[in-house]
Amino acid sequence: MRYGLLNAALPTPSGQFLVQQRPHGRVDVLNGPAAMLDLAARVQHQVLARRNRRR
Repeated sequence: MRYGLLNAALPTPSGQFLVQQRPHGRVDVLNGPAAMLDLAARVQHQVLARRNRRR
């Protein structure tokens, strides 16, 4: 959320996660914690790639 790569992520009672990348954007459903970790890894990769480009 800090770098503008994710707007919201909410867990549901069923164990899925609702994820929105931009305000007023579509809401995606992730199927469980493994999918959430995959998303976190992709976001981290994008953040690190941006930092490396600035150097």
